[in-house]
Amino acid sequence: MLGRSPCHRPLTEVISQYFQETHGADWQEEIHSLIILEVPAAQTLARQPQAHYCEALGLLENPQRAPTEKFHTAVLMLSLPIGYYLDFMDRIHQLYQRGLIDQSVLSMVLFPRGTALNYWWLPQWRSRFQRDAPGVFSEAAAQYILSGEHWVDYPGKGF
Repeated sequence: MLGRSPCHRPLTEVISQYFQETHGADWQEEIHSLIILEVPAAQTLARQPQAHYCEALGLLENPQRAPTEKFHTAVLMLSLPIGYYLDFMDRIHQLYQRGLIDQSVLSMVLFPRGTALNYWWLPQWRSRFQRDAPGVFSEAAAQYILSGEHWVDYPGKGF
C-alpha cells in the first residue's frame, strides 16, 4: 500500500476527475452515454467492477454527488458478475425509491448491456426488470426487451 493513502478510492477519483474535466457537464450533453468508457482509468475499473462495488454504492447513495456522477458510476458497473448485478439492480431500485438517484441511472441499469445482455432470460433478472420497467420504458419497449429480439438485433452485442 506504499504511496497510497488509507482512503484511496480509485472509482471516486476517476468519477470526480472526469466530472471536473468535463466542467460538470450533464451526461446528456456528451457525444454518447457511455463515453466515460473511453477514459483509460475508467476502462480499467470497468474490467473489475466487483472490486469497486461497495465504493460505487457509496457514490450512488451520496446526496452530494451530481446525477451525472451517479450515471457514470452506474456505467462502470455494467459488467458486474451476475450475482453482483442482481444485487445492484435491487440496490438501484431502493436508491430510486428513496430519491437518491434519478430515472436516467435506473434506466441505465435496467437496459441490458454488459452482464445483463447475457442474462435477459434469467428469471431473477426478468423479475427485477419487470418490477422497475413500468414508468421507465413504454410497454412496447419493455416487451421487446423481454422477448429477446433486442439481443438478436443489438449492434456489438455488448455495450
